[in-house]
Parts: sequence; structure tokens; C-alpha cells
Amino acid sequence: MTTVATIMSRKVTTVPSHLPLYDLICLLVDSNVSGAPVVDAQGRAIGMVSKSDLVWEDHDWAEGRRALISWKRIAGRKVEADEDLFDERNLANKTVADVMTSGALSVLPSTSIKEASRLMISNRVHRLPVVDEHELLVGIVTTFDVTRWVAQADAER
Repeated sequence: MTTVATIMSRKVTTVPSHLPLYDLICLLVDSNVSGAPVVDAQGRAIGMVSKSDLVWEDHDWAEGRRALISWKRIAGRKVEADEDLFDERNLANKTVADVMTSGALSVLPSTSIKEASRLMISNRVHRLPVVDEHELLVGIVTTFDVTRWVAQADAER
């Protein structure tokens, strides 16, 4: 049985829950990752945050304001007429805690790759924090890691 420890990344981009969203966006872009574990002061994974969470934040805000927004058409395209509503979002005051998924699903380094894959599929996630017996973050395994492992195993046959 091949375990997660053989394919996981040990260098993990993590974020605290109090990180402002603007800083999160910059960190994700600069680190070239699409998501990161949210950790507490002791290094325990307490949640996950991803680019998808940022998209849902925009979607939820827009749905809640749909009736308040007056639209006009410019060159056949809908354009928001009330620019002041964007100031209402006040993204400068939002943090990772406002958009993260709490209670990160995690695996141990000894978890089989097959089981980790099942967890990702059944929970529709693209990354799993890897924690030790004290629940401290020791790595991360992603769908890319699993895909690369499958491709390498196939090439070795």
C-alpha cells in the first residue's frame, strides 16, 4: 500500500484566519496555489480556504443585492448603474474567517493514496491537509499529487 507520505508536499502555504482577503488573494497568486489550509497559532489545521471560496463570496453578495441593483445597458451589455453598492461590501474589512470552510477534513501520512482519493472525490475537495497524531499540519496532498502518482505508476509498467 502506497501512503500519502510518499506523494504529499511538505512545504505548505498556510494562512491564519485573521488574514485580510486582499492579502489572501496576493498570497495565493504569489505562491501559485489555488487554496491553503487555515491554521491556528499552534499549527493545527482548522479549515481550508480556496479561490472557489472567494468566488462564492462574490456570488452570495450579488444574489443578496440583486433586487437593489439597477441595471442599464451599454452596447447591449448589462452594466451595474449603482456603483455605491460595491463600497458596501467593504472587502478591506473581510478576513479568511469570513470565507473559509471550517473544520478541515484531513488525513494522516499513513493514509493510503486510494483512501485519500476516495475522500477527495466523496467530499468534492481538491486538497487534504496531512496531519500528525497531534493534529499538527505536516503536509498537504492534492488531486495534482494523486494524478502525478498515477501517471508515474503507469509509466513504470
